[in-house]
Amino acid sequence: MFSRGGRIKTLPPAAEVPLEGYAEPFELDWLQAPVLCGTALKLFLALAEGPMAGPLRRQLMRQNKLPQILEEVFIPERPTYQPNLQGWAPEPPAGLAALGAEGVKQAAAELAVEAAAILAGPAGFSSTQAATAAPAGTASAGGRRGARRPYTVADFYRAYASGQTTPSEVAERVIKAVAASEAQEPPMRFFVAHEPERLRQLAAASTQRWAEGRPLSPLDGVPFAVKDCVDALPYPTTGGTGFFADWRTPTQSLAGVQSLLDAGALLVGKATLHEIGLGTTGLNTVTGTARNPHSPAHHTGGSSSGSAALLAAGICPIAVGTDGGGSIRIPAAACGVVGLKPTRDRVGTENTVPPIDQTVAVTGPMAGTDCALMYALMANRGHPAGKPALPAITLPAPLPGCGSKPLAGKRAGVYWKWFDAAAPAVAAACRGAIGLLEGAGLEVVPIELPELALLRAAHSCTIASEMRNNMD
Repeated sequence: MFSRGGRIKTLPPAAEVPLEGYAEPFELDWLQAPVLCGTALKLFLALAEGPMAGPLRRQLMRQNKLPQILEEVFIPERPTYQPNLQGWAPEPPAGLAALGAEGVKQAAAELAVEAAAILAGPAGFSSTQAATAAPAGTASAGGRRGARRPYTVADFYRAYASGQTTPSEVAERVIKAVAASEAQEPPMRFFVAHEPERLRQLAAASTQRWAEGRPLSPLDGVPFAVKDCVDALPYPTTGGTGFFADWRTPTQSLAGVQSLLDAGALLVGKATLHEIGLGTTGLNTVTGTARNPHSPAHHTGGSSSGSAALLAAGICPIAVGTDGGGSIRIPAAACGVVGLKPTRDRVGTENTVPPIDQTVAVTGPMAGTDCALMYALMANRGHPAGKPALPAITLPAPLPGCGSKPLAGKRAGVYWKWFDAAAPAVAAACRGAIGLLEGAGLEVVPIELPELALLRAAHSCTIASEMRNNMD
């Protein structure tokens, strides 16, 4: 037994933690912190970093329970250092379809065709189903004016296949929409970098392929964006900072990004993010802060702020984000789009993502509705040679139409104690949303997530330590 004046708490082994009624060693508490900016912030930082501020720092940290958690808790399990992905039960096959043959590498265009057929069926990409309007760049960039569904990859496919529009025409609308979003007050700041001429070149090649009846895949001519902490040539990667581009030079695009390009998708540019990706609001005083298209006075959430915002604005139907603590899921929720944080290692990032918090963050798809199609092209790629083969990619079958219970047979867990810790209005709105899902047939199961305060501290410590090690 360890001891330090009686302070050390010994946690029970994980195998002995009960599924219900576990007495938390540290309860989650509401915290209050002063909001400082400008001169006041500079003075506080000078004081906090000075030699006389040790007791103040220590007191502030104890109020946040960090020393108690990091220094005064004995955990019987050995540290793993890397996420443990062994022993997870495979997904049940019901309602899922395997993509391609396990262990066989397919060309991106072939994968896109196969995935589209699984997810939507042949009718979903039929040119006989005309799109209701020419897609891309037509949504309001500075405030929502009536709800309507976002454009999908199938909308672009049908519009191109029927001759209703071309990738070059779409590119011009996108360029116009981005320029308009920057000219308004306040500017929307969707992008850190956007090169219209390069987009026109990509679109012209796609338009030629469609004119000749040989599109590469259902994604040919579909615009997309990449969060600017992921490499996508020929753009530099700034990480939303003023120094990243000088720290490292990208030599190749993320394998998942290259797959989208190989399938014919059009890279519009690098999307804005919370500075260095460390924040949940999207605030960035270096590159400018992306605004929420539903209300420009509100944040997008972060850190994949630009990716979520440009999806909500209708600039693109798909985008790439990263997530180490909610950075895909938070802005997707705040902007009303879809975001997926894949299991770690499912999307390979070898030499194509700055090494900031590599054991925590993953790269994943964001979209209006087409996350599964993007995931199909991003997963199981970009890993080092010799890595053991990953399980085959499985995709969900389409929900059974618009019946009264399309979610019947699906289950979701909710930890109500944590859920209801939100502001009352937020909790009420979310409970209402869960009620709608239950009305559609979803089974909601109460669950418990033990040791959340410990997890929060471990998460923060891991990210800070890895940044300190990688960027020293």
